[in-house]
Amino acid sequence: MATKAGSGTDWRLLEELKVLRPDFFIALSSDDETNLTACAIARKLGYRKTIARIRQEFFLDSHS
Repeated sequence: MATKAGSGTDWRLLEELKVLRPDFFIALSSDDETNLTACAIARKLGYRKTIARIRQEFFLDSHS
């Protein structure tokens, strides 16, 4: 398994990494908004599975 550290909001990096055919994308910054944005970009670029570390529960509340 290979890992790559970098900015998850750098779409050029995410596009470049797709050639490695990753199983999933994980966003683990200390900022929830950055993690959600990174996962959204990864999904748009075709990553099948994305995981965002979320600390603030209101991001997970689908009824708000």
